[in-house]
Amino acid sequence: MKEINKSAIDVYRFLASIFILVGHTAASKEYDRLTSFIEYIYWAFYFGINRISVPFFFMITGYFVYSGISDRNKEKIKFIKKILFLYILLTLIYLPLALQERTIGEVIHDFVFWGSVPVFWYLPAVITGVLFINFLQKYISWNKVGIVIFTLYYLVSLLMILRSEISTINSLVNLYMEYFHTFQGGVFFGSVFLYMGASIKKKINDGEVDYMTRISIFILTVGGVILESYFRQANNIDETVFQFTLPIAAYFLFTLLIKADLNIKSTRDIRQFSNYIYFSHMFFLMLIVNYLDGIEPFTRLLYTLISCLFFSYVLTKVMRNIYERSSYINTRI
Repeated sequence: MKEINKSAIDVYRFLASIFILVGHTAASKEYDRLTSFIEYIYWAFYFGINRISVPFFFMITGYFVYSGISDRNKEKIKFIKKILFLYILLTLIYLPLALQERTIGEVIHDFVFWGSVPVFWYLPAVITGVLFINFLQKYISWNKVGIVIFTLYYLVSLLMILRSEISTINSLVNLYMEYFHTFQGGVFFGSVFLYMGASIKKKINDGEVDYMTRISIFILTVGGVILESYFRQANNIDETVFQFTLPIAAYFLFTLLIKADLNIKSTRDIRQFSNYIYFSHMFFLMLIVNYLDGIEPFTRLLYTLISCLFFSYVLTKVMRNIYERSSYINTRI
């Protein structure tokens, strides 16, 4: 696959960060509680295209970051240290708000096993995913790593469905979820999408499928994600990030985007803007929930969206000015 223009991916990264903000701020009702056409549309969005947003971020990491790391352990350790530093820094920023709902012991426990703040599970998930892939690579080839990772992903997906029918499986899943919620998202979930992103960059499994066919398959698989969510709710099966059609939908979305060219010269600011939205929106949501308790969901969403967008925009401009000033000083020196 030839080198791609990042503009479409960066634009969708912005949309995905907004989708995640909306999903965290205004969760959809269960299907059998929907009463209006708008609620049905939002339910389809929430359990359809919105479900691909977090896998999309994992695939970005796999494509642009993980695939660029050599097989040397030093580079992988350096990458993990950067993610860990970011995770610790963000946790400290959120700590005052987190301590209003949990004890310091609970925050430390969640930092290791769940994510210190719900949205931050992505960071330890990336770390554990990289470690898991690296572990497998020591013993088997890259293609076999994919077979193992996808087998585990779909095995967990099946267990999540069977847990409501078989008490032994339910007990095992409950024990697993109690202590290793992050590993649910990290090793068996995040690893799949990290691997997919890195594999696309490595030019593996990129068949000659024309663009319109990719669009058609993507639309069908998003429909599959929606139908699977409906099936789970209709049969009182626990909602889970593990869905059978999700990797396929994420794959075709990503390959559509890397083949698109929006003719935008630079999307660096959009990229940073999106990252700031993703990592800051929970702070504003927690602030609003703690100090404006009882407000309507739409009002809560509106306040969170406006405050987060304003903060992220200002921070993007500030960081851009700092970057340009430092570049100017370096050229003068």
